[in-house]
Amino acid sequence: MLGNAQLQGALLDKAYLQGADLFQVQLQGASLVWARLQGASLIGAQLQGADLRAADLEGASLPYANLQGASLGYARLQRAELDRAQLQGASLFKAYLQEIRGIPNVDLTDLRNINATPISRSDATPIGRSDGDRRSPVLDPAFWDVARSSQLTGEKGQSKRVEFLVSLACSKDSAPHVARGLIRIRSSFSTGTEVSGPPSTEEDPLEQQLFADGLQKRKSDPTACQGLIGLTDGDWLLLNRN
Repeated sequence: MLGNAQLQGALLDKAYLQGADLFQVQLQGASLVWARLQGASLIGAQLQGADLRAADLEGASLPYANLQGASLGYARLQRAELDRAQLQGASLFKAYLQEIRGIPNVDLTDLRNINATPISRSDATPIGRSDGDRRSPVLDPAFWDVARSSQLTGEKGQSKRVEFLVSLACSKDSAPHVARGLIRIRSSFSTGTEVSGPPSTEEDPLEQQLFADGLQKRKSDPTACQGLIGLTDGDWLLLNRN
């Protein structure tokens, strides 16, 4: 039982956490690449700036979870509960989103190449609780089409997204874990170019550079960007490896 555990910045790649009770767990800036979280309870979890690329979250419960700026590229979220999950500025690049329950906040979320095609009943496998429970209803797949069409595009959308991510990194809450997590996600070291690295989410190089420039400009004034306090020279070196 890990509910309310303080695990900010933890390295939990490939961790086996199926069905785990992670209620309101503090995982800001943590790395959970390829983690097994099927059927886990992450209600109200704090996952800002966390790396969940290729994580298996099938049937997991994430209502009210804070996933701002997190990377969920290639993550398996089939039949997960995402009601009121906060995904602003997060990446769902090539994520599997079939039969999601509840309505998440996907403002400024990267929704490129997501897979929301309904699962046929013959392919379905029961994960977590049954369809007869009190969870939110299954989300209409059209939600994702509407979400994508309503997003800002081009330079304006890019500018808004970077502005949000820099502001998130500067937040003093859980400093410097959120900023460190965002740096690791967006650095060249963690884009999947390494042989053993996580799958690439094909971040826009210009967006990465704008994010790096935004943090560099705030480095000299820590009082205006308290989230950067505590970053190491290694973190700053990683930021500039784009």
